[in-house]
Amino acid sequence: MALLEVSGITKDFRRGKKTVRAVDDVSFSIEQGQTMSLIGESGSGKSTVGRIVLGLLKPEQGNVVFDGKDLTSMSPRELRRVRSDLSVVFQEPYESLNPRMTVESIIGEPISIFSPEVSRTERRDRVVSVLEEVGLSSAVLKRHPADMSGGQQQRIGIARALIVNPKLIVLDEPTSSLDLTVRATILNLLKDLQKSHNLTYLFISHDIATVRFFSNTTAVMYMGRFMETGPAAQIIDEPQHPYSVALLSSTLSVDPDEKSVSKRLSGDIPSPATVFPGCPLYSRCPIAIPECNETPVPLRAITDERSAACIRLEQKVAAR
Repeated sequence: MALLEVSGITKDFRRGKKTVRAVDDVSFSIEQGQTMSLIGESGSGKSTVGRIVLGLLKPEQGNVVFDGKDLTSMSPRELRRVRSDLSVVFQEPYESLNPRMTVESIIGEPISIFSPEVSRTERRDRVVSVLEEVGLSSAVLKRHPADMSGGQQQRIGIARALIVNPKLIVLDEPTSSLDLTVRATILNLLKDLQKSHNLTYLFISHDIATVRFFSNTTAVMYMGRFMETGPAAQIIDEPQHPYSVALLSSTLSVDPDEKSVSKRLSGDIPSPATVFPGCPLYSRCPIAIPECNETPVPLRAITDERSAACIRLEQKVAAR
């Protein structure tokens, strides 16, 4: 059984008199020790999915089963008992760290919350141990976040997530604010920690190259829905859904001599409050037909490993 199983989650937010559907009937699973990534434009619902997985938001519909336990049916007290198995590393390291607290206090705080019986000496020993794991030394214990570089700050954030020995960590754009050199070292650190601790990651990112390097599977999100899912390398190298094709073609190559051909979608992105009878990409899709806008288009298999929410792809598969 997968460590994390998400089934049909839907999340709405009120914006004045309108209801915005941020996540719409999303399902996926992640095996122990694996990484699944969510990619898509800003506002596509990626971070909302991450917060639902962490139990920070409750969906209107659907279930989140973590390690055999249904988080969505738990009371706040019951959820607290399993929260130490779930951690998060945020996008902006400095903004996620309390500037008034020392490094020792920041990293040790989860122990104080989840294991208050642990002595101060033992807590400090654990903090020093996890600092060494993320490439820092005890020399930074009394320093404050403002005294450290962006890369060091993110190492502190990773150490704080790791200190309670979680089983799953949500990585919400953990390297987007870092320069390329530091980004690479942080990603390598996260991969090493995953291997040594058998960690499971839900990785939220805009960085396509990072997703290919870092993930086992990928889901492409648009307007709160999954457009395509499958092995990360396959989706990034050979996207099938029209939205995936457009999204991935907009990414610049690291090779300055390689000429990229952007396959832009026409039209404006619909309002988040729009109710779609069919595919949400209908008004912008280059291969849309009237049938696409008549009924909901759920994910359907296009190969043994890949699925896409596109009836035109289904027609191509059926014609083979």
